[in-house]
Amino acid sequence: MPILWTVTSRRWLVIVSAYFTIALNVPFFSKVYAYLWDLEQSNLLFWLVVPLVAFAIFLFLLTVLLPPKVDKAIAVLLILSSTMISWMEWNYGITFDHTMLDNALQTNAQEAKTYLSMGSVSYVALLGVVPAIGVMLTRIEYGSWRLELKQRFSILVASLAVVVVAAGGFYKQFADTGRNLEHVHQLLVPNQFIYSVGKFAKASFWPSKTPFKDLTLNAIHEHQSKKPELMVLLLGETARADHFQWNGYKRDVNQYTEADNFINLGTVESCGTSTAVSVPCMFSLLTSGEYSKSEARNQSNVLDIIAATDINVLWIDNNNGCKGVCDHIPRKQIPTDASHPLCDGDYCYDGILLEELDAVLAKGIKQDTLIVLHMIGSHGPTYYRRYPNAFRAYLPECARSDIQNCSDEEIINTYDNTLLYTDYVIAKAVELINYHMPSSPSGVLYISDHGESLGEHGLFLHGMPKRLAPREQFTVPELLWLSGEFKETHTLDNDCLGGLAKSKILSQDNFSHTLLGLLSVSTGVYNEHLDALSDCYSAEHKIQMSSKRSIATDKGSHS
Repeated sequence: MPILWTVTSRRWLVIVSAYFTIALNVPFFSKVYAYLWDLEQSNLLFWLVVPLVAFAIFLFLLTVLLPPKVDKAIAVLLILSSTMISWMEWNYGITFDHTMLDNALQTNAQEAKTYLSMGSVSYVALLGVVPAIGVMLTRIEYGSWRLELKQRFSILVASLAVVVVAAGGFYKQFADTGRNLEHVHQLLVPNQFIYSVGKFAKASFWPSKTPFKDLTLNAIHEHQSKKPELMVLLLGETARADHFQWNGYKRDVNQYTEADNFINLGTVESCGTSTAVSVPCMFSLLTSGEYSKSEARNQSNVLDIIAATDINVLWIDNNNGCKGVCDHIPRKQIPTDASHPLCDGDYCYDGILLEELDAVLAKGIKQDTLIVLHMIGSHGPTYYRRYPNAFRAYLPECARSDIQNCSDEEIINTYDNTLLYTDYVIAKAVELINYHMPSSPSGVLYISDHGESLGEHGLFLHGMPKRLAPREQFTVPELLWLSGEFKETHTLDNDCLGGLAKSKILSQDNFSHTLLGLLSVSTGVYNEHLDALSDCYSAEHKIQMSSKRSIATDKGSHS
C-alpha cells in the first residue's frame, strides 16, 4: 500500500483527536451550543473551553487505546463506527448505548438496507471511509519504546491537566450545563461506543455463573373444555399506543378490530424501547425492574413453561427472529422469497402470517394450542414497505428510508397506514379462527413490543435508553378477543373485561402472567396480581386454579 505522508506518533495522536472533536461530534456540540445560545447570559470563553476539554478527553483516551503498531487498525475501526453512530445521532436523535449495540448486532441484511440512502452513504463515505483510507496511507514514525512511553505519559498528564484546569475555572458552567443536559455526554464518540462495547461484552461473554433456573418443573395445565382450545398471540412491532383509535386517536386505524368486539387493554408500558430488550423481558417471569439480559437467559421463559405441559406451542416469525424466547419450541421463519406476491425479497407483508395460520388451522387442532405470530408490523424507517397498496389510506406518504427528510404529515400518514394494515391482520386472524373452529374456546391477544418516535422533539425511530426516551417509544397498545365459548368456559365476566382499560394501568410485566391465566397453566411462578384478567374470572375458577397452583408449588418443591 503506498504511503502518502509521514507523521510522528505524537502528532498522529493529536490529529486523530482533533478529527474526532471537529468532524464526528457535531450532534454533541449542536446540543450544547443550542442550550448555551438560549441562555440569557452566557460566558463566551466557555464556548471555546467546551471543545478544548472534549479534545483533551479524546487525546487522553486515544493515547491509551492506540498503542504503536496496531494504532492504525484500531483508529480505522473507531472512525468508521463513530461515523455511523454520529449519522444516527444527527438524523434520528438516537442515543447510542449497549442495548443499541445489541440491536445493531441482531440486525439482518434486509433491515440494515433500510437505513441506506444518499444522505447516509455520503455522510459515512466522506466522514468515515475517506479519513479511514487516509489513516491507512499514513506512515507513523515511532521512537524507542522508552521514548514512546515517556511521550505518551506526558500527553496523558497534559490532557488531564487541561480537563482539571478547565473544570476548576468553569465549574459552575459545566455543572449547570450537565444538570440541564443530563445525558448529553452519551453523544460523545468514540467514548460512548467504547463504553457500550465493554458493557455489552460483559453481559454477553461473562454472564452470571449461577445455575440455570428451570421454572417448568411445576407447571400443570388444567383443561377447561372438552374441545381443544386455541390462543393466537400476535406479537406486534413498533406500534405506539397513542396512534390506536382504541386509545382515543382521531383516525379510524382500528376499523377492522372495532367490529369484532375486541377488548382494549389500554396504554401499556413496555419493558424497553427495542425488540432486543422488550421481547425477552416480556416473555420472562421477571419484571422490567428486575430484568437483565443475562438473568433472563439463565431461566425458563413463559413459552418454556407452557410447552412443558400438554399444550402445543408454535412460533411463526415474519420479523428478525425471536431474540431467544422461542429457542426451545417449534418455530418457523417466513422466507422472504420475492416469488411470493406478499414478499419483495427483503420483507413480507404480515398477511403472509394469515396464510400460515390458515394452513395450521386447516389441518385441525387436536389439543390445546398456542400459536405465536411475530409481525413485522410498523418497523421503520421504511414504513411504506409494511402494507400493500390497498392500505394506502392516508396520503401523501413518505416513500423513502431517510424519513427525517419527509414532512411530519407524510411520516404520520405512512406510519398510520401500517397500523391500519396491522389492524386488518388482527381481525383476519379472528375470522380464520371463526371459520375453522366456530364453536371452540379460542382467543387472540395482540401486543406490540415497543413504540416509536415520529419526529417529536427531533427524535425518530426507537431504541433510546428508556430513562431518556419519550413516552412514544415505550407505550404500546394491547388488544384481546375471546370467543363466547372461551368466556363461558373460563367464566370470564364481560363487563369486567370491557372496563379493563379504565380500571387497570398495565405494563408488559403483566404479559406472562396474563398468558398463563388465559391458558389455565398453574405454576408456582404465576402471580395473580400481575394477571391483567384476574379480577374478571369467577370466584369458583380462581379457587380451582389456586388449588392447582398449590399442587404445582408442592410438586416443584419436591422436584
